[in-house]
Amino acid sequence: MNGVQELTLAKTAAWLQQCEDAYILIHRSPDGDCIGAGYALAEILQQLGKRAAVLCNDEIPPRYQFMLPEQPAAADFPPKCIIAVDVADTKLLGSRIQEQYGSRVDLCIDHHVSNVPYAKARLLDGTASAVCEILYRLCRVLPVQITDSIAVCLYTGMATDTGCFQYDNAGPETHRAEI
Repeated sequence: MNGVQELTLAKTAAWLQQCEDAYILIHRSPDGDCIGAGYALAEILQQLGKRAAVLCNDEIPPRYQFMLPEQPAAADFPPKCIIAVDVADTKLLGSRIQEQYGSRVDLCIDHHVSNVPYAKARLLDGTASAVCEILYRLCRVLPVQITDSIAVCLYTGMATDTGCFQYDNAGPETHRAEI
């Protein structure tokens, strides 16, 4: 998609406040960042009064199931917006999700500089250690509370994508996040 709209943090916050009935897509073979980002964003949207459900082509690995809500929202409503988090290319969604939603992504939030502009709008920050760091910043500008469950998701995403804060991508902003 050539006409992708590049969004700032403030414009993304405004976009999220306007969206309704969101499906949040995460990549196949899910890791801590995409799972944390997906479930944190779902709760953020729910705090904003929206329906939101996380979709993944693959099962969430047992080691990350602690991030799942007690009763994850079922995707039993027709989505009005599709959001992808931590997905640099629709090929990473897995065949089932890519076939169903890959060409319909309205917003992509990512930190990979290799991101292919496939969504209608995109918040891309290649300086962020993880998508969860970007979502932390969004929480600071949205009228939402960082609950314990959101904090666990955001921390897990940042910790896993930085090798427990050992990699070079763990910059000052990562360490200043007050989760």
